Amino acid sequence: MREEQHQAGVHGDAVIELSGLGKRYGHGKHTLTAVKPTTLSVPRGQVIGLLGPNGAGKTTIIKMIGGLITPTWGSVKLGGYDVARQRSHAVRQIGAVLEGSRNVYWPMSAWENLLYFGQLKGLRGAEINHARSGCSPS
Repeated sequence: MREEQHQAGVHGDAVIELSGLGKRYGHGKHTLTAVKPTTLSVPRGQVIGLLGPNGAGKTTIIKMIGGLITPTWGSVKLGGYDVARQRSHAVRQIGAVLEGSRNVYWPMSAWENLLYFGQLKGLRGAEINHARSGCSPS
């Protein structure tokens, strides 16, 4: 893919773009809107948090961003890559640890978990060490 194609659609320096992203479960009278259409642009270097009560849709949004579940509406771009169309490239731009007991190995440090799961995603040692520049191994 050429660089011009990759950068097309990126608003400024946004690394996460949600455009009308939403999720509905069920059909007919038995539907639940877990996430109303949401638009968000996160610039490079920005730290964000999703706050809300249980059932507000925070985990659902993270799962849609990570390509773990398919949105009912809208789209997600990570580093300019569309998660629906370019999933393998898109998900290499992020990492997430979701709730639950099988997401990390407790005897390992946080850094060791990042190394392990980075390798599972196909990252090479040089890529992992480059990403480490903003992290502390302790």
